[in-house]
Amino acid sequence: MAKGKLLRRWEKISAEQQRAYLEEANRNTDRGTAILVGAYLDTQLEVLLSSFMIADAPLVDRLFNPTQPLGSFGARMMLAYGLGLISEVEHHDLKIIQSIRNDFAHDLHGLTFQNDSITSRIENLTVGQEVWDLENYPRVYRDIKLRFTTASSRLMYLLNQRINDVSERGGRQSPEHRPFVRSGGNASS
Repeated sequence: MAKGKLLRRWEKISAEQQRAYLEEANRNTDRGTAILVGAYLDTQLEVLLSSFMIADAPLVDRLFNPTQPLGSFGARMMLAYGLGLISEVEHHDLKIIQSIRNDFAHDLHGLTFQNDSITSRIENLTVGQEVWDLENYPRVYRDIKLRFTTASSRLMYLLNQRINDVSERGGRQSPEHRPFVRSGGNASS
């Protein structure tokens, strides 16, 4: 992805793009990291959901407009979970990251990852806990920002896998490609 290029809806996110994004997040202040990570995960949810939708770009664009039903991180997260596109654990951690992102975006001064409220939420992230083991990974365990970015990185990877899964199952289709199934299980034309 070229520097500064916006990701187009339905464009898959490469491992290289993810690495570059995390490197940028790690170079930032705590505020910048939280906001960048939240924006990236929000974009991944948009890509995941739009990959699952019908191939009607004007309709999908309208749905994701900020003033429309899927215009927020929270709405995208709920729908992805409700449709079974993300797991309960992923949904749990996305909600935590969204709340941290919101705090950093709306609190005007003095917030860091060392703030008790932020730290306690980061400690409740479940994705990536296997690398927080104090005995095997003491640096990650002690560095709360690194714990946040580690969990975020794992979520990014998992969401990319979900996007790939949807694409492999056929991804976006026109409505006529999905046969109507009667309650007896017989498809009709």
